[in-house]
Amino acid sequence: MTEGNDLGLPGVNLDVEEEGGIPTFLQRQETPVFTTQVADDGQVELAVEEQTTDPHDLPGDEHANNVLEQLAPQEQPAHSYAAPIDPEGAEGTAYAAAVNEATSKGNADDDAPGIGHNAPADPAEMRRDFFKDVNKFGKASGEGASALGRLGLRALRAAADGVLSTAKPQGGGKDDATLVYEAYTAMDSKHAEHTAGGAKANASKLRQVIAMGCMTTLSDPVAVGDRVVSIRERMEGADLKPKALFAALVDAAREQIASDTELTDAQIEAICTKTKADKTLEKEWTAIQKRVEGLITGEASHGLKDTSDVALKISDLCLERLKQYKRDETRNDLIDTMMERGYTKAQAEAIVDRKND
Repeated sequence: MTEGNDLGLPGVNLDVEEEGGIPTFLQRQETPVFTTQVADDGQVELAVEEQTTDPHDLPGDEHANNVLEQLAPQEQPAHSYAAPIDPEGAEGTAYAAAVNEATSKGNADDDAPGIGHNAPADPAEMRRDFFKDVNKFGKASGEGASALGRLGLRALRAAADGVLSTAKPQGGGKDDATLVYEAYTAMDSKHAEHTAGGAKANASKLRQVIAMGCMTTLSDPVAVGDRVVSIRERMEGADLKPKALFAALVDAAREQIASDTELTDAQIEAICTKTKADKTLEKEWTAIQKRVEGLITGEASHGLKDTSDVALKISDLCLERLKQYKRDETRNDLIDTMMERGYTKAQAEAIVDRKND
């Protein structure tokens, strides 16, 4: 066991001076004195002054206060210029350009939003911007179905932002879905597939997308649409041949409206899958019916003719099958109309089927 200042360690001695009780090897040999000085750029800096008197000669509190005063924050001097900048001159123009560039670009390492990020948007301005995009999509609609899909996604976001709604004007007139689709078709110079019936049907489909965007039971309706896009793209990459984007988005909206819980990825994938083979079958039966009719009349290119009872019966059966497809299409339209009035898909199907019985 050691005694006094001896710890039993080689080379370590805790000898202390009479005053302060601080070991000799831990004592600071010289205490710096702090002062301030003005740099060339006008900034006040902290500096160490050459010691002229022993600071330990000062009373303890006075010495501590002296150091703290030197460390106190200094008031920053206002920027000064050799001469004021003329805003109309070349220097003023360059200065304004530099300020604008700095404001627009910001700091590349800083994720903070820019000026005005949290400022409330003007609803009227947002609506004008939306219809500008609609016009762009309409001009591009002749390039393919992708423009219609982009229109649906943009309408979904606008509805989520409160720009669009499914409400009908109080004084009568057209609702947002109708106005949007009319604006879209008006910009298509080719006017491809924009018949009155087709426009009404597509406006009805667009209305479903807007209704999903207006849902308050979802944390983010736009996120559902984004997942439709990503899942559909993944299916395309796997050569699964999903529905067109607009059709998938509309069907997803219909399913989502019927539920307060966000659709799962599995549900969206099932929606994007072409489960409605009736349209393809309808085309095939239509082609068969035309060929049979050509045989019966003898007007086909091959010139063959068959007016037998069997041939006539086949023609009648083909026509009956095509009528069934038309009835199914009418049923689906009625269901869509009921859903637009607020019924769920199951309720709409029950009402339509009950009326048809």
